[in-house]
Amino acid sequence: LGGYNAFGFNDGYVDTVGTILGAPAPEDQVALASPDLVTPNLVNLADFIAASARYGSMDRGNAQALDHVLVTGNLTAQFATLMYARVNADFPESMRGDPAIPQRLSDRDPVVAYFAFRGDTQKPVFSGTPADQIVEAISAAGASVTYTAPTATDNLDGDVAVACEPSSGATHPLGNTGVTCTAADAAGNVASVSFSVTVRDLTAPELSVPANITEPATSATGRVVTFTAFARDAVTESPTVTCAPASGATFAVGVTTVNCSAADAARNLARASFTVTITALPVTPPATSAPGRMNGEGTIGSGRSRTMFALDVRESALHVDRGWLVLKVGRNYFAAAVSNVTFTNTPGFALRPYARSGNASVSFAGSGWWNGRPGYSFEATATDQSRSGRTDTFTYVVRRHDGSVVASGEGTLTSGNLHSSR
Repeated sequence: LGGYNAFGFNDGYVDTVGTILGAPAPEDQVALASPDLVTPNLVNLADFIAASARYGSMDRGNAQALDHVLVTGNLTAQFATLMYARVNADFPESMRGDPAIPQRLSDRDPVVAYFAFRGDTQKPVFSGTPADQIVEAISAAGASVTYTAPTATDNLDGDVAVACEPSSGATHPLGNTGVTCTAADAAGNVASVSFSVTVRDLTAPELSVPANITEPATSATGRVVTFTAFARDAVTESPTVTCAPASGATFAVGVTTVNCSAADAARNLARASFTVTITALPVTPPATSAPGRMNGEGTIGSGRSRTMFALDVRESALHVDRGWLVLKVGRNYFAAAVSNVTFTNTPGFALRPYARSGNASVSFAGSGWWNGRPGYSFEATATDQSRSGRTDTFTYVVRRHDGSVVASGEGTLTSGNLHSSR
């Protein structure tokens, strides 16, 4: 658009506007012809208004248009109107010298073209949206999550600002939350993208257990032992700690493994263990006790209560006790080390001439393994009452670490033989 200083039609000399539009006058209708220089042709917007309005200046009483607005054809759909601002052509020349008024400042009226464009309804487009994140919690409040915010570009406004909530670096609580980023263009079109943030607790508590404990027995059943096990966790304030056997339980003579575990609110589990060793209760031999040895094997009971056993126990002249015991109770096995041996003569029967010991009865105790698992204790008594073993007797009780009975039996040997000697 501008001042072409040419008519919108061929004046017979040079068809200026026609040449610029791409529709020059034929050679036989113009003094200076021009080739077709424009494809596709442009459009003169003055052609869309009334002929009586197509002027911007007056020359000796003739209304004429020397200023034009030429557009590409694709703009005609948005064209609204063309107007000349009437501040010069319609006013007398005498007004030109008055500086207080705008009329006649020029010899032409300015031309204005109006276009109507469709509203901007296209939203900004995001790029670089972060992937979903999984983050380990560092406290009960959750975890701080950082990310690089995406960018957004609009078809008309170019790069537009992006705001994300929660912002990068904010603390996210435990669970599945999200981050939403929004961007708006100048026309108010708003676009948003989001990604998830999952804060979870996968770290087990830090479990602390005592060092291995060794204590002497305080009774024939062992000793009550108390201890403290505790746990710390970054997320759960007070993790649950359990130990088996528990603190305050009676531990039998021997070595017992205490297994402890700590669980947090997310069910993460930590495990640790230590041993409790209970040494045998010092034994003061009865006045009738004497050094001796009892060994042999046999069977007592029948059916499901049938028990097969083998043993070899000794008490020295210095009352040093030692020995072993093996039991087969049904399909279960028990192997034990002997730590407490006392030989006595069984009241009510007389020793046979063959007996080489003055003590035909032995009581002994210790700790052992039930089906390969430690932490069990036992007490047993065996008597040698005959050369053939037909009247020999055997009694036993096997207990768990808490004192409950696992197996027991008593009776006269149905097979086998026990031998008492010095």
